[in-house]
Amino acid sequence: MLPQSLGKIDVTHLENLQNFFCNKAELTELDISNNSYLKYLDCEGNQFTSLDLSNNTILLRLYCGNNQLTSLDLSNNTGLNRLRCNGNPLHEIDVTPILTLWELDVRDTYITSLDLSTNLALFGVSIDPVLKELDLTATEDIPVNLLAAVGNGFVGITSTEDSESGWSHVLTAAAGEGAKFTGWYSDKECTKLITTNETVTFKAGEELKAQDYYAKFEGETVHEHTPGAPVREKEVPATCTKDGSYDEVVYCTVCKAEISRVSKTIPALGHDFSVKGETVAPTETEEGYTVYQCSRCDATEHRDIVPAIGHKCASKDFSDLNPAQWYHPYTDYVLDNGLMIGVGGGKFAPNGKVTRAQLVTTLYRLAGEPKVTELSTFTDVRENQWYAKAVAWAQDVGVAKGITDTIFRPDAPVTREQAATFLYRYITGYLKQEPVKGADLTVYKDADKISDYAKDAIAWATAEGIFEGFEDSTMRPTGTLVRVQLAKVLTVLDQKF
Repeated sequence: MLPQSLGKIDVTHLENLQNFFCNKAELTELDISNNSYLKYLDCEGNQFTSLDLSNNTILLRLYCGNNQLTSLDLSNNTGLNRLRCNGNPLHEIDVTPILTLWELDVRDTYITSLDLSTNLALFGVSIDPVLKELDLTATEDIPVNLLAAVGNGFVGITSTEDSESGWSHVLTAAAGEGAKFTGWYSDKECTKLITTNETVTFKAGEELKAQDYYAKFEGETVHEHTPGAPVREKEVPATCTKDGSYDEVVYCTVCKAEISRVSKTIPALGHDFSVKGETVAPTETEEGYTVYQCSRCDATEHRDIVPAIGHKCASKDFSDLNPAQWYHPYTDYVLDNGLMIGVGGGKFAPNGKVTRAQLVTTLYRLAGEPKVTELSTFTDVRENQWYAKAVAWAQDVGVAKGITDTIFRPDAPVTREQAATFLYRYITGYLKQEPVKGADLTVYKDADKISDYAKDAIAWATAEGIFEGFEDSTMRPTGTLVRVQLAKVLTVLDQKF
């Protein structure tokens, strides 16, 4: 048992909790949604206005009396055998799905009718004399078939368990204002008197044959209803975006009759974006923001907006590059990614000729500048030259071959067909990728000028969009590759491969 005046307690981390006793602790709320192994719960004498048992599907015993519960949903608790919810402002309760129920106590509530037609295992039931009728035919251990009031009065029953002798039962009768109890009868017409006592007692251990008990009352009611405080029934909670509803009901404090029932609307709550989440930094084209989540639902909202930083145009750093030309996105890409650099003095030399050494060096950078252990065998590539490692790597992996076995000619301009061949070897030989089907080169007027060794390479490069023909329908295979053309070549290679 917990100490009194505890206030609140958190048991959500006790996932294996099976027995929990928190009675008379002045708790106002209890979250047991994580305690799916809970079997016994005693929370009597607190201040709960609601109790969510939807995840406690193996609950066997529930003592929740003397709280402020206006509703109790037991649809997921079909294994209950003991239920005490007395002393709550409940107006209804459905126990028909609970076939294993042994004990039910709903005294001191607003409940005025009970359906026990499916509760075959019931040993004891307790309810104040507020009923007009209670059918106990389905129960085999209570010696009553039908308990009913005839006239202006009400009936009830109280069951008490003795650990040694079993269950005892007391039937009670209560006359309405202006009426008088005249006796218990075994027939509806009230011709077969059983007793004139207002109570009928069945002692534990007695073997009695079940029969009907009708309490007869004479005289009509003359009292005026005394309205009690309004209570909520059939409540549908509001969500962030949808209205909720409930019935506001007023009952008579004397006879508990319903005086009025009015349907009320609960306005939608609206989102509460107070849970701060991920912060996304701005990019060149997209604004930055912080994600805020609603504390009541999964909705999100972007706040703390930071404008997009805009595109940093690397080409603008070079006076000879025109951002309006076709090559602009390609020069930006190779400059941003370190695949090409300027030629000095704030110049890029867009139409500058690309040498064989320059092409090999850019492919070497594209490959990540692998470690080189031996220099090339070309006699015209000296050890101290800036392109020496790149040429050595290209020769070693088969990307580049010399003009002869010993001559590379690093400073010679590289032709378009030579460049296509270097690229083709890089993709198929170094990266080990299967080439796509080559384009039809016969559409070009100078297709017959393409060297035999370069035909497959140029057909592949054209199919991949790396090379394009010129406006006069020529390929110009022996023309020199210029730096802006190389920028496009490297961009396509880096993005596609």
